[in-house]
Amino acid sequence: GLDQNWSVFAPRPFLEDGWHVIPGQLKDGTTVDLFRDGTAVSWEKPELISELFPTMYWLKYMELITQKANAAYRGYYAQYLCRDWNAKHPVSKQLDSLEIYYMLEKTLPNYQKPKIEKILLYKQRC
Repeated sequence: GLDQNWSVFAPRPFLEDGWHVIPGQLKDGTTVDLFRDGTAVSWEKPELISELFPTMYWLKYMELITQKANAAYRGYYAQYLCRDWNAKHPVSKQLDSLEIYYMLEKTLPNYQKPKIEKILLYKQRC
């Protein structure tokens, strides 16, 4: 037919990009990035965002809970982060609280430098 969709071959460009930052406050006062295996918190865009995810399933999961329609599921993820961290660390390094942020980067025309928007998605006390 003449009415065919060619988006598979020439998809519309993505107008938004982003990455997650999940700072966690430990009971000893230390702040760690739970999304990057407890390293120091960095708000900078990773060189390859895909390297933050162990599998494509995690990438899709994080993409979905970032959407407003799935906001109710963010608490379950935060509870999982608390349980997982605390099960792997001694009492002195237990997680006290965490925040889930999405760093939204909008694509602007004419090669303009994008503005990064820091969006708080969820807060959790462990």
